[in-house]
Amino acid sequence: MSKLRGFFTELVRRQMFRTVGAYIVIVWGLAQGLAGLFPSFGVPDWVLRSFVYACIFATPLVVMLAWKYQFTMRGLIRDPEDEEAELDGTGLLNRARAKHDTLGISPIVVSWQGEGEVPQRLETNEPIVIGRDTGCDIVVLNPHVSRSHAVIWAHNSAWYVTDLKSANGTWLGSSSIEETVLRDNDVLSLDQEGPRLTVSVEDTDVTVVSPAGL
Repeated sequence: MSKLRGFFTELVRRQMFRTVGAYIVIVWGLAQGLAGLFPSFGVPDWVLRSFVYACIFATPLVVMLAWKYQFTMRGLIRDPEDEEAELDGTGLLNRARAKHDTLGISPIVVSWQGEGEVPQRLETNEPIVIGRDTGCDIVVLNPHVSRSHAVIWAHNSAWYVTDLKSANGTWLGSSSIEETVLRDNDVLSLDQEGPRLTVSVEDTDVTVVSPAGL
């Protein structure tokens, strides 16, 4: 029942009923108008029947377009959720940076230690990119870690972590995640058995991330 309710909610969100209903009204209106106009010009009846059949056969196409696109005064616009789902790692990183805001948050404090390295610490209000590439904010030199593996960013007074389509995934406990809110004592893993980072959210709204077993 919950799946059916979710599917119905998605149909409403994508404006399927409104779009298909508008299509039916338009086709009906055109058919009525053509039915009164064609005889004046001697157009045979089969032309009108062909038009109606063509509109009926085109209904699945209209349904598909209504699912994928939103009909607006500016024309067809791709459904935002579908467009976002197809973003690659660079697109997800750019989205995180664009949506990042510092309103209502304290600086995030990140402490980490790579293998054979001294402990390091970073305090910032800006997005933090984690990966193997030396251009990342947190560089983890581990073969399990992608060049740009994940990004930590803030929005709506909360800190988030987003996996950047990494090869081995970003894990929260035993679950692979695409994007989630960071909460107190969360354990992030860069690969299921890879380097782990422990997230601590203090009462002062400062989020502290420190690694375990890098």
